Amino acid sequence: MNKLKYLLPALISAFAFGQSIYELQPGSKGNLFELSISNSPGSATQSVSVLVQEKPDWISFAASEIALSEINRLQKQTAQFYFDVSENAPIGEEGNVTFRITSGTGGGLIKTYNIKVTAPAIFEVQQNYPNPFNPNTTIKYSIPQDAFVSVKVFNVLGERVAELVNKDLKTGVHEVVFNAANLSSGFYFYIVEAKGINGAKYFDSKKMILLR
Repeated sequence: MNKLKYLLPALISAFAFGQSIYELQPGSKGNLFELSISNSPGSATQSVSVLVQEKPDWISFAASEIALSEINRLQKQTAQFYFDVSENAPIGEEGNVTFRITSGTGGGLIKTYNIKVTAPAIFEVQQNYPNPFNPNTTIKYSIPQDAFVSVKVFNVLGERVAELVNKDLKTGVHEVVFNAANLSSGFYFYIVEAKGINGAKYFDSKKMILLR
């Protein structure tokens, strides 16, 4: 029976260098498992199927199966599995991603990786989307610890036209929808403020355009 072997360890995004449990943040996109597979010495040319056999619900893969065709003796090919982590992934939860590698001659093996959801490293406010918008747009932000958060919208005169959030929130990625159906076209600003449970204060603001 022909045997398959890994020439290189799997890689998993920029978050995970040298770790036995790979750490990923909620909402992270474009993460990568890269499995390099070589044919054994003396083996005939063969094809290989690499399948995502097991994964947590909060991970989504761009493709669940990749076929590597006509791997010659001592040649290697690489299967690249890109995946995203849900914004609702629970902080601190661990899970397994398991790949099944099967050769055309019936040989195969299983490779499993452990991953863990970690809190966002920084306070970050993203640009609203869509932008320009009419009449709804989404404001997304992340907080690195439990905090009291307020999200407010102002016009160019500095007048507050909406208060979207004013409450305690858990660590993670959050979003809120702003409906501007009662406002006129023009420039607006949204401000996100947060006070963490350790007293740390966060602040950021961005401009958006209502275009009717």
